[in-house]
Amino acid sequence: MSSGSNRILSRRSSCYHRHKGGEWVVAGAAAAAAAAAVVVVVVVVVVVVVVVVVVVVKVVVVRVVVVVVLVVAVAVVVVVVLVAVVVVVEEMVVEVVVVVAVVVVVVVVVVIVVPSSSSSSSSSSSSSSRKKKNTLCA
Repeated sequence: MSSGSNRILSRRSSCYHRHKGGEWVVAGAAAAAAAAAVVVVVVVVVVVVVVVVVVVVKVVVVRVVVVVVLVVAVAVVVVVVLVAVVVVVEEMVVEVVVVVAVVVVVVVVVVIVVPSSSSSSSSSSSSSSRKKKNTLCA
């Protein structure tokens, strides 16, 4: 019975090596990990720069651009996650880095979108109250 299980294991491993190309798996895993790390670092840097611009400038048009950039960044990170999972199933380091990057991007989106929506509604209500005060005084 053990010889049967060994035959299945050897068949799986030989199929794996034949399908994946043996040593090419290691080179492909390293290349995919490096590419994923570069993409994640670029996305995080772009998000940080955009957040700094929003905090400094605080313009509604800039916030709309920021939301678009962050959505694109999240899409890029999701694509990197999918590629990393498909190409490098064994590379847990890449998956951890990508998950951390996704969490950072989601937190940044929440931090930017929630205050911008509440401040825009409060600014519109305050401007309408100013108009009422002006009409009452006139």
